Amino acid sequence: MKTISPPAISVLLGRYPAPLKVLTMLEVDRTGGGRGPEGVSLGIEPAFLQEQTSRMTTRTHPLFHVPVPWVFVLGYLLGALLERIAPIGSEWTRPVRTDVVGAVLFIAGVVVAGWGWFTFHRAGTTRVPGKVSSTMVTWGPYRFSRNPMYVGLSLAYLGEAGLLHQLWPALLLPLTLAYLQWFIIPLEESKLRDTFGPAFDSYRATVRRWI
Repeated sequence: MKTISPPAISVLLGRYPAPLKVLTMLEVDRTGGGRGPEGVSLGIEPAFLQEQTSRMTTRTHPLFHVPVPWVFVLGYLLGALLERIAPIGSEWTRPVRTDVVGAVLFIAGVVVAGWGWFTFHRAGTTRVPGKVSSTMVTWGPYRFSRNPMYVGLSLAYLGEAGLLHQLWPALLLPLTLAYLQWFIIPLEESKLRDTFGPAFDSYRATVRRWI
């Protein structure tokens, strides 16, 4: 029977992005040695296997080192800087009560984002983007959008721009949304698909990504 050393099992684990797939593939026998597929003895202690799968669960993609809320904040600060250098907000927004519209959007955004966050909290799953969820949440605001917290942050962002009569931040918001649409959300949904399989595919087919 073939034996794989602990360093080699690290490589093996690295081939499988979903901890659930690894736990399905590998079994730990009663004697303390791992036993893999096709009768391959892994020659590792259960504690080592647990440590490796734990590392896979907590591994963070480099894009998630900047939390999503900070992406909105940094985008807005860049817009505010441009507004200071080349102001265009006051000229274009003076005829319109953007402060009233902005207040409504800001409050709506806070409510929607807070509702999404509190729903995750009640479900006992992570609220940190990029982390593996322990529960697939499909109730509350997640009945209407797969990303209600991002929708809420977008509304609050636009509301802030309206309150401050700043046009540059609003013009830069599509860049932030494109970053989420093309990079962050696909990574998050890939983790959800690996973790929950057909259940997530069914949810994804019935609920829109945004609104």
